[in-house]
Amino acid sequence: MLSSPAPAAKLPIEAPPLGASTNHLPPVFQFTLCADTGKYAAHEMTKTEIKALVACFKKAEKHTWQQIEATAGGKKTGLGYTRLKRGELPGAGRQLSEDVRDSVFELRTSLKGRILCFRDGRICHVLWFDRNHDVKG
Repeated sequence: MLSSPAPAAKLPIEAPPLGASTNHLPPVFQFTLCADTGKYAAHEMTKTEIKALVACFKKAEKHTWQQIEATAGGKKTGLGYTRLKRGELPGAGRQLSEDVRDSVFELRTSLKGRILCFRDGRICHVLWFDRNHDVKG
């Protein structure tokens, strides 16, 4: 006899009302715009760097956008949110729209590692994996 399927798990992600602030919500990471090739692609990362990256994602998901952005400035510890200037983006950054180029930031994954992203509401679009923190020195 076949058993009935288990009830579908409810995803913990809910879309806020259109135009509402998402600062009180944790980020949701998206990777569709990640670099596939070159120096800043994920396939260049070591096992240790990938472990640190996953730990960064887990840590970020436990915080709201407001808390993440509050890690900016001062001594760089934790997620170390830092906005980047256009001139600091890798060459592929020229392909981004102007509004995206103006909103790229980095999050700290390890002492040297960073991810470069931009935010669209609650979504954190990961663009590059900066293993040696050489995009912004």
